[in-house]
Formats: sequence, structure tokens, C-alpha cells
Amino acid sequence: MFWRWQAEYGEAGALDRMRAVYDKKYPSKGMAFALGNQAKRPQTWQLLGVIRLDEMIQPDLFG
Repeated sequence: MFWRWQAEYGEAGALDRMRAVYDKKYPSKGMAFALGNQAKRPQTWQLLGVIRLDEMIQPDLFG
């Protein structure tokens, strides 16, 4: 994301766009962090990504 936007909007523009996505849009709509580790370092957990998730409301079971 950063490299593509940096080429198009410059470094400051790319950072501004990323701030809008990760500081405003994702938190307001819902997000989750993907965590994992490597087989050779099982004690070290890493942030693998950020996933945008819409909040789901379970429908009425008897409706």
C-alpha cells in the first residue's frame, strides 16, 4: 500500500492516506489483527496483518 501510494502521491501524501485508513476508517468499521509465529521461533509472536471486518449481528433464530 505504502509503496504504491508513495509513487502516486509522494511520501507525505501516502502517509496521510494510510493515517486515514488505519486511524479512522478501519477502527470505525471494525478491524482485527492477524498474529502468528515462525516454526524456527515459536516463542516470538509477530503482527502479520490487519484485517478489516464488518461487525456482524446474528439474526434472530426464531424469526
